[in-house]
Amino acid sequence: MRHAAVCLILIFCSLTTNQVTAWTLTPEQVGLRSLDYQLLHEADSDELRAVTEEAAHDSREQLHEVTHRKPIRYQF
Repeated sequence: MRHAAVCLILIFCSLTTNQVTAWTLTPEQVGLRSLDYQLLHEADSDELRAVTEEAAHDSREQLHEVTHRKPIRYQF
């Protein structure tokens, strides 16, 4: 019985401590980034996405050229 009571008290304390901590933290402490940082990150992501899409398109074209060419016929 004592063990269950101690467990309940510990669970209650941990839950209330997390709630109090969540109310007192600032956005910087939580890990939220500034709007400028987020915009720079999205711009970098868009640029990388464009570069990878272009590389994938070039690779598909090269694969298509290699796989769909006609075989060479030798005439003797």
